[in-house]
Amino acid sequence: MNGLKKISLLLICWISIGLWNGFASSKPVWVHNSLKDIDTCEGKVKLTLVKIWGDEDTDDENQYFRYPKDIKISPDGDVFILDSGNNRIQVYDRKGTYKRTIGRRGQGKGDILRPKSIELDKNRNVIVLDSGNNRIQTFDRNGIYLGCFRTGSPAPSVMIHTGDNKLAALFLQDQFKGNNVLTLLKPDGTVERKIGKPHFIARNQLESEAFYLSLDKYSYFYLAFWGTPLLRKLSKDGDSILNMTFEVAYKCTEVKINPITNEPSIKRTEEKRVEAGLALDGQSRIFLVVAQRDPNKSERIGFVSDGSGNWVRSRKTIDSENTDRFRLLVFNTTGKIIAASRLNVFCDSIYIYDDNLFIIDSNMGMKIYEYKITLP
Repeated sequence: MNGLKKISLLLICWISIGLWNGFASSKPVWVHNSLKDIDTCEGKVKLTLVKIWGDEDTDDENQYFRYPKDIKISPDGDVFILDSGNNRIQVYDRKGTYKRTIGRRGQGKGDILRPKSIELDKNRNVIVLDSGNNRIQTFDRNGIYLGCFRTGSPAPSVMIHTGDNKLAALFLQDQFKGNNVLTLLKPDGTVERKIGKPHFIARNQLESEAFYLSLDKYSYFYLAFWGTPLLRKLSKDGDSILNMTFEVAYKCTEVKINPITNEPSIKRTEEKRVEAGLALDGQSRIFLVVAQRDPNKSERIGFVSDGSGNWVRSRKTIDSENTDRFRLLVFNTTGKIIAASRLNVFCDSIYIYDDNLFIIDSNMGMKIYEYKITLP
């Protein structure tokens, strides 16, 4: 074989290997974290209480929340709390001093009804998922109404601002019918495209599977699931990059990975809560709150209508700051557990700003707990 043929053969082999590696690297990675792995990391994250936002016993209506759903903090330190049960957004400084209220209960321009989440865009405008009115509204930071667009019914269950002047939303009816996870919306509400595929629980159960959604600084989407011990990382095009599973100490939906094919099987055996909050810090570390056990009788609360369209929580019988039901897990960018800590408060969602973790207790205590995060 002459030199030219040798070079040609080596070049072909090199290209083939490169193409194969590219193909192989495009396959989603599956990472499993055992309960032993998690227990080994217990205590490696420290949470120091900084402040409690909200007070059930106060006479100050500006400090009393009914079912707070979300919190966002602007770069200049304004704190926006979505007080969903009172159909308003409360604005404070970082010390907790009240500044103003955005929105009120109703159906007109600037009114909101049963809002689910809020976002801040690059211009520090406030975007509200006004689910009761099946629309998304925008206000400026001072509360002046800027506009809205209709979402159809039902409204999205999850909304997040992508940072490039778009919104990513989960429409359960679209997921059920169209087999997509996320819908990317332009600022005027028109659909740009739909991305991702749902995990493969039977279609007639998709609407009961709530999602938590977050975004890292590289524009990767992270999805966690209310009833499945699974976290997914998707590219901006919807490609599955990373799938992370973890073990819990009680019976719930099972996620098993075939060691030969590296393919998962998901078997829904129990309709139980597994995950309770998702957020990423500035280093793209994944913070996930999970349930450690089933709720006991005193932890089960109900809601009844007050006759005016609002839902009222039944009277609680336990201390909302003395529970062992929830646990914080921290994963690195590859999906491996690096730290864990047991919580003593109830959790329905979480948010991270700088080095502070906000645990949102929407229902039991109707407060938001702010903690300083310390990791090794």
